[in-house]
Amino acid sequence: MGLFDKLAQHLSSAIADVEKSQQQRHHNSAVGPGRMRQTDVIKGPGSPLPSAPGIYRHTNKETKAVEYVGQTNDLRKRQQEHQRSGKLDPGRQNVQFSVARPGADKAALCATEVNHIARHNPSGNSTKGGNGRR
Repeated sequence: MGLFDKLAQHLSSAIADVEKSQQQRHHNSAVGPGRMRQTDVIKGPGSPLPSAPGIYRHTNKETKAVEYVGQTNDLRKRQQEHQRSGKLDPGRQNVQFSVARPGADKAALCATEVNHIARHNPSGNSTKGGNGRR
C-alpha cells in the first residue's frame, strides 16, 4: 500500500467519523435539524410562538449575533417573561426558536441548550447552560 493509498484511507475514515458525529449530535438533540423559526412578535394572535417546550435564541437584528440562548417548557410564556423583565427588546432583537421533538425530556433540552451556548458563546448567558429547573 502506497503513501497516497494510506492518505486516502485515512481521509475516508476521518470523513466517516465527522459524519457519524454530526448524526449523533442531531440524534441526541431535543430539536430536529434545520433552521430555527424567527419572529419579533411576542404577544397577541399574530405571534407564531407556541405554548410548547423548546429551545430559543435572542439575536441582534443588526449584527445577527446570538445574544442569549435558553430552553423552556413554554416558549410563548417564557418570551413574554423576558420582554416584561427587559431582557428581550423586540425592536432590537429577534427570537429564534425550535419546538422540542415529541418525547424529548428535560435532560435532552438542557443538553441541547448547552450545545447551542457552546456553539454561539452568547454575551447574555452567565452560565454554560443546562441548569434549568427540572
